[in-house]
Amino acid sequence: MLLKDIQLLENYSEFESIGAKKIIVRGSVSETATPEQLFSIEYEHSEHNFDLIYNSKGNLTKVVHYTVTKNLAEYYYKVYYNELGQICMVCKIYNKDGKELHFSSSIEYNNDGFVSRRKQICKGLLSNYSTTIADYNYSGNSIFIEVTESGLPRELYVKSIIKNEFNRPIEINRYNSSKIIQGRAAIKYMSNNGPVISHKGFDNKGNLNYAKEYSFNDNGDIDVFKYKDSHSKYIWEYKFKYFNSINWTEKKCYYNGTLMIKYHRTIFT
Repeated sequence: MLLKDIQLLENYSEFESIGAKKIIVRGSVSETATPEQLFSIEYEHSEHNFDLIYNSKGNLTKVVHYTVTKNLAEYYYKVYYNELGQICMVCKIYNKDGKELHFSSSIEYNNDGFVSRRKQICKGLLSNYSTTIADYNYSGNSIFIEVTESGLPRELYVKSIIKNEFNRPIEINRYNSSKIIQGRAAIKYMSNNGPVISHKGFDNKGNLNYAKEYSFNDNGDIDVFKYKDSHSKYIWEYKFKYFNSINWTEKKCYYNGTLMIKYHRTIFT
């Protein structure tokens, strides 16, 4: 089960700026980066070169990713909102003849504003499309997720959430329909309303699956990201050049001490 849509869009949050109508982000590979290093980070040009486009309400409505050749659009995301301003659909479309749909996710909400259903359609390797439907029910601190995937039996997942005194999740336990724990996540924050500084995942036996740690500079941007799991361990460090106290125009990304990627950001208001 891989249900991502709103979470996918959160990947762009580090590039956003309040009040922007359009943001252009262009990334380039450092001369010091070796092919082996680029392979290890799974570098793809289009993932680091994109435009963010917003509507009059400041909502992200389109993300366009570009190829390395002549700056042509390779694929884009379109984001739709309901009358309450909630994301109700996300589509990923490749810029081919006929604008080939690769992924779509429609989202419904209950009266309390929580997600009640997701319906996702994904294109497979053989150009076939599969459908996944997830229905959400809430009871106290538990979320019951019933998932139906094309050609597979229906499954039930349960998330039990422990929150702190500020109603923020600090522990998430995942169970299957037999109430057997499948994994656990532990989350720490910088302050009451501050960003996440630590996120750890554990398997069903309590062993560490991964650990993510974040630190922030005085402007609130992430300047160090540390990651480790059972197979790898690495550190990303970021250095910024700012246009003013909150908006950066250049971002240099260091992978285990080696400069790998340079970003340039242009903001239109």
